[in-house]
Amino acid sequence: MLIDMPQCPNIMNLLDLILLISIPGAFGGLVAGLIEIDKEENGKIAWKLVSRSLIGIAGAFGVVLLGFFVGKVSADVKVLNKLFLISFSLVGGTISYRLLPRIGTKLEEQLQLKIEETKKEVADVVDKKSAETRSYTAAIASAEAALARDVTADVELAIEMLTHLKKKFPIDRTLHIKLGVLFKKLEDYDKAVLTLRDFISELDKEHSSIRKNPHYKHDTADAYFNISCYLVLKAEKLDKSKGNEVEINRLIQKAIEALETSIDLRPENLVDAKKDRELDFIKGREDYKKLIETKSA
Repeated sequence: MLIDMPQCPNIMNLLDLILLISIPGAFGGLVAGLIEIDKEENGKIAWKLVSRSLIGIAGAFGVVLLGFFVGKVSADVKVLNKLFLISFSLVGGTISYRLLPRIGTKLEEQLQLKIEETKKEVADVVDKKSAETRSYTAAIASAEAALARDVTADVELAIEMLTHLKKKFPIDRTLHIKLGVLFKKLEDYDKAVLTLRDFISELDKEHSSIRKNPHYKHDTADAYFNISCYLVLKAEKLDKSKGNEVEINRLIQKAIEALETSIDLRPENLVDAKKDRELDFIKGREDYKKLIETKSA
């Protein structure tokens, strides 16, 4: 690399390299100009020779750069390499008048191609985002309609649509809250809880460095509140069916823990904890009363 040349005795310094390219390039351009002198008016001869020499230098640098890229030219101080570099530059200078326009045209074509590719990529991204947005809107509308009609088939379809979008919208509050409510409608409380725990996990990843952000706290707190409700509803369902008392107590304990976390993150949820009817099953328990009393103090 040119930046390292001054530090290596086996590589030409920058000035030597510039001269070895510029002088033959200018000479090649001058020769090409002299060949065509008879075609020009006398007043333009000097300007033609100067311009051809400058173009020759540009052409020499162009072909040498190309040679470096393909590995045919190096900056070694060997005599043979210097001769090769001079010859390369001379040829580049001689043909530069015809070569540079072609290089410019090729670069312009490549640039235009790159612009078109970029436009297509942007258009594809926009189309993809638009399709995702349409799918999201349709899924949310389907969920709202299913919850309003309370038809099992509609609920299952809405669940399928929202579940398909979870990976695309991993921290979307509306999607996960509604998906949890849909599972609750089917009394599948385990999946309702799992949906919200996944949501909390994704929120933790997204906001790991800014957990004091109100958006993070609000969404996480409400997710824990709903988890508490679903655990209580499952415990109540087991109680009605004379289920396992140990499992019921375990579920209630988990529900109390989730409720406490929710209130700690968002104290406003204490009001909902007092009046939400989905928690009625545990409101007579001492651990619930103790939690409410402690958080109200």
